[in-house]
Amino acid sequence: GLSAHIVAVCPAAASGAMVAGASKAVAMEAAELRIQRVYVPSDCLADVAKNARDISALVSRYPQETDLWVQDAALKSKVFSPRIEPFTPPSVKVQCLPKKTSTGEDAVYVLTGATGGLGSAVVEWMVGEQGLPP
Repeated sequence: GLSAHIVAVCPAAASGAMVAGASKAVAMEAAELRIQRVYVPSDCLADVAKNARDISALVSRYPQETDLWVQDAALKSKVFSPRIEPFTPPSVKVQCLPKKTSTGEDAVYVLTGATGGLGSAVVEWMVGEQGLPP
């Protein structure tokens, strides 16, 4: 089969979110593509062609990482990658969502677009764990 390695260079700012999100969606749908995202300061993007060799060397040093964050435009600072840390769930259920408002009325929560996996999980948590009426 066909395979490819794509490197998306994104600004380390909100303006890079669309490219980052699109590349994550592509990676989930096309497993034969290996996509790495490199988040750099905006001034590094001014001449990305000049920085291409350094960016290529950077991703080569971290082939297992999908997201790399660099803080300086010269691409010489530490490289950061997001990590998920293990979490021990609390042994006691904690009420996070109030059932009543400050005036004593029943609280109302409106969820939109809650038909996918994440939305369903949130609704399940609100009803099952938090004891809110459906």
